[in-house]
Amino acid sequence: MKHIISVMCCVLIIAAGAVVIYGAFLLSPADSKADPAIPDNKAVNVRVQVLQPTVVEDVIPLTGRIEPWEQVMLSAETGGKVEWREVEENQAVSQGDMLFRIDTTTIQTRYDQAAARQRLAVQEVERLQHLEEKGASSPQSLDRAVTERDVAMADLNAAKIQLNKSLVKAPFAGVIDKLFKKQGEFVDTGMPLVTLIQVHRVKAIIGMPEYDSAHFAVNDPVQIALDAFPDKSFKGMIHKISASADPVTRTFTTEVTLDNADGLLKPGMTVRARLVRQRFQDAIVVPIFSIISMENQRFVVVEENNVARMRPIEVGVLEGSRVQVTQGVSAGEHLIVAGHRDVRDGDSVNVMPGAPE
Repeated sequence: MKHIISVMCCVLIIAAGAVVIYGAFLLSPADSKADPAIPDNKAVNVRVQVLQPTVVEDVIPLTGRIEPWEQVMLSAETGGKVEWREVEENQAVSQGDMLFRIDTTTIQTRYDQAAARQRLAVQEVERLQHLEEKGASSPQSLDRAVTERDVAMADLNAAKIQLNKSLVKAPFAGVIDKLFKKQGEFVDTGMPLVTLIQVHRVKAIIGMPEYDSAHFAVNDPVQIALDAFPDKSFKGMIHKISASADPVTRTFTTEVTLDNADGLLKPGMTVRARLVRQRFQDAIVVPIFSIISMENQRFVVVEENNVARMRPIEVGVLEGSRVQVTQGVSAGEHLIVAGHRDVRDGDSVNVMPGAPE
């Protein structure tokens, strides 16, 4: 009996196991079938930009200031009273225009006296020469008269120089920047009278870094912008580069010529100079935001037949918000510029129509 009972228990256990296995088999097809709405490898939506060759400029942005093309401070070359002053600050003058007269009346009187003595001395020499020809005058008298004539001529020349010094004239056409003396005031020799500047043409003074000084030369073009005229751009040309660097800033003082016929550029204005160190034709550039950095390496993601491919790249010049790529991608490829951070190499992508974001 015990043997029969044991056999029956084994049969029941085997039967129960068979029922469980059969039930699991019946349920497995429905449960194991994947949901068609959730794909195993869902494509990521992206936007692309077709890479095209373009021109890239390696630009050096520098700041500087506007200075007059020419500037001179005229000082008194003789002492005395300022008898006359007709000019005012900001007044335009021409070359040779009279600016000041200093004690001119007194000096003119001295000049007239010297001129009269010189004329008398000349007449005396002529008179004695006629008398000597007739034998009525001694050679010593004629020699004395000639000496007096020469001295009178020297005195006249000295008076003329002094008279010219009392007349202060504009050495070039320009604008009166500052006046230091008024009419009626007394001045001593060497005291400043007026500052004259030339502004129909001006120069921008910038400091060129030592590293960049070898890339530029006289007559190279320079683009100039000013905060005072945000919508304007001015074209200049390098006029001079200093032979030695500033010992403090280690930069080379560079003068850029600017035409200022309309008078917009004022001395003292701050300028932003744009100098092109190098220009690259047919360069490939990518938006700076499209670059991914991982483990000291830069990558971009391109789309090939709806598959994302990560490309290691080498970069060159940075120009605004775009970067030159020297190695890694080429013209005609489809750069992923939106959604590139959501994919990995080999992921499926779905290119969305329309302009890239």
